[in-house]
Amino acid sequence: MNIINRKYTILFCLLSISAAIYGQERQSYITQKSKGILVGAGIINEILFENYSYRVSQFIYNYSIPLLNQNNIKKHNLVIQFEPQINPVFLKGEKMEIEAGVNVGLIYNYRLSENLLLDAGIGSGLHYITKETNLQAKGFIFSDNFILGVSRRIKGGINDWELNFQIRFRHLSNLDLNLPNKGLDSFILYIGVSKLF
Repeated sequence: MNIINRKYTILFCLLSISAAIYGQERQSYITQKSKGILVGAGIINEILFENYSYRVSQFIYNYSIPLLNQNNIKKHNLVIQFEPQINPVFLKGEKMEIEAGVNVGLIYNYRLSENLLLDAGIGSGLHYITKETNLQAKGFIFSDNFILGVSRRIKGGINDWELNFQIRFRHLSNLDLNLPNKGLDSFILYIGVSKLF
């Protein structure tokens, strides 16, 4: 290989490396996907006729996909999220009961700063509950959620992470497919951690 070919080969390699480095520029937080977990506990729970509360804890796997991911998206975005979950229910003097199901949500994100988002949205999904109360039949049920929270990007070495803090109002009922169907309401606080990609 002669000197001129070597120079062009070296130049080509340097250009390729610099293009690859430029291509790894940090993606805008508001357009990143995430997957992680949310853990929640009821802070205001439905009081049953039995005179104790329907206390739920939630363990949610959250997978979020921004619907808008163009480079010009800076301040606002819509996100669809999928949330399979299993939720232990604790009732006074009784064995633990279970709720399980999957929610789908639509979240509006507003960027407060480079690494901080305001989240607001709604979600719903089909669940199964193992406990029958005077307010709600056991079996298949719908879980409707109203969501308000903040998400904070934490910069990492290779990939970034995200911390989530949320409060949700949740209503469980079954469209009168099974009685009783007065519904179960809760306000639930959440903390979560997700991997951004």
